[in-house]
Amino acid sequence: MFNPLCAFFGGFVAQEIVKAITNKFSPTNQLFYYDASEVLPDFDFVQDSKNFAEYVEKLNGKEISHRSDGMRICVGGDLVQKLSECRLFMVGAGAIGCELLKNYAMCGIGTDKAKGKIVLTDPDIIEVSNLNRQFLFREKHLRTPKSTTAAAAATHMNKELTGNIVARLDKVHEGTSHIFNDKFFEDMTIVTNALDNVKARLYIDARCVTA
Repeated sequence: MFNPLCAFFGGFVAQEIVKAITNKFSPTNQLFYYDASEVLPDFDFVQDSKNFAEYVEKLNGKEISHRSDGMRICVGGDLVQKLSECRLFMVGAGAIGCELLKNYAMCGIGTDKAKGKIVLTDPDIIEVSNLNRQFLFREKHLRTPKSTTAAAAATHMNKELTGNIVARLDKVHEGTSHIFNDKFFEDMTIVTNALDNVKARLYIDARCVTA
């Protein structure tokens, strides 16, 4: 199953459980439809159906040999390869960042040893108040940097990220423009704003537009 869809349904189920426990909100009692057809590439129906049949036949009766086999069936090998070759820069490793990084690890983003990379930066350290919503962190991680801890957790989820994820402690603003310069941004495939600070988001948006 494509992992972000699992995250979506997991969130929906968790919401319904909270409703049932608290009796405070009305449960969903109706037909529910959700699709994510935008993740599917344009298919050549005849050729891709043949490739799909051959791939399923190859897997039939065998254990899945690689974590991406299920995704390859859903979205095709070309897209899975593009994801692995992504060079991704994520700013922030808090509640938003933990959820995104989990999905990136599960989807194999940045895992290609020749081309892929994830650069994660966050100057903050883990506080007690973070533990109830930033699920990559545990009590033993208190007072440690968010970025390095989140990177280690992502690598634990997907060993193929070993050596492909860089954790930094630098804040992204004018004062670090010599570190995160135009060449740095131009080298990235994707830039993710995992921030709750509007000023910082606008700054990074502007750098992306420039690059």
